[in-house]
Amino acid sequence: NERVFVCGGECENAASERIVQVYNVLTKKWSTLPPSPYSCSEATIIKDQLTLIGGWDTHRTPTSKPVTWTGEEWLELYPPMHTARFWPGVLAIGDLVIVSGGAGAGDRPVDTIEFLDIKTKKWIQSNLKLLRPLSSHHMALCGEYIYIYYWGSAFFWRMNKKNFMASLT
Repeated sequence: NERVFVCGGECENAASERIVQVYNVLTKKWSTLPPSPYSCSEATIIKDQLTLIGGWDTHRTPTSKPVTWTGEEWLELYPPMHTARFWPGVLAIGDLVIVSGGAGAGDRPVDTIEFLDIKTKKWIQSNLKLLRPLSSHHMALCGEYIYIYYWGSAFFWRMNKKNFMASLT
């Protein structure tokens, strides 16, 4: 993909938190999408489309509804998650999107993990939990391991991808 997306961030006003900027690597130019419906979301790419997972609505209420930029508008192409949350960790692997933690009701971090099966467009609720409730963390796949980095304490969690995927069946 020749685009880099920069989505929101923590800003002084809610309108700025909903800004999505796009850098085109080929043309070396920036553009701006219409504001996303939510702030404090985590971005991923599903089927070559930017999808925002979780976030706050305009009343600062956590949402469970993913929204996808279709190239023309923001649409809800996938069903709501089981847990409303903002600032979750998100990682797309093959036909699954893993969503972990985030902050839910009362701005309290949660430890739940759920999965979006992209083929069936269904959420899988899991018995897997984070080692502790986290929000504002990041997930990455490196080799055979899934890592979770929590900025506040340099917290790393390493899980074997093969064992992790087997635990879902």
